[in-house]
Amino acid sequence: RKDANGFSDEDRLVLEAFAAQAAVAIQNAKLFSSVREEKEKVDLNQIIKDTIDLLGPPKHMEISVPRKLPVLFFEKARIQQVFQNLLSNAIKFIDKPKGKIKIDCADAGAYWKFSVQDNGPGIEEKYHQRIFQMFETLGSSEEEGSTGIGLTIAKKIVEMNGGEIWVEFQR
Repeated sequence: RKDANGFSDEDRLVLEAFAAQAAVAIQNAKLFSSVREEKEKVDLNQIIKDTIDLLGPPKHMEISVPRKLPVLFFEKARIQQVFQNLLSNAIKFIDKPKGKIKIDCADAGAYWKFSVQDNGPGIEEKYHQRIFQMFETLGSSEEEGSTGIGLTIAKKIVEMNGGEIWVEFQR
């Protein structure tokens, strides 16, 4: 069955996924080409909501935020880029019929510790450093629609602001 524009439901899903990937690629390009923004108060609850809206996850994905996230003094576009890249990867690589992503945080005193957990296949420890390198992907970039720069950008932003980023694999 096709709609008025001649697209099937499957065609529309493919186009929506492509549009989301294109939006991420455009944001990534802007990040490296833009002048640094002024830091401002950024409500991470709104950033997460806007990011989820932008990425348009499939209906089988459940994204939860179990507690209220903090308001940070940060460059808004850059913190959104971090969460956008982390969520985009989680959405892209979940291989379960019911995808689950949880965004959480903990106040560690002098800093906040954020986590993005999912029920995807995980990343073996031997690849934990490699995934943060420019243009590195673990699968075929054509198959997965991956450029291999999202996590590199997330790492750069986090480290430019005195933080750390890492991956943990739990069976």
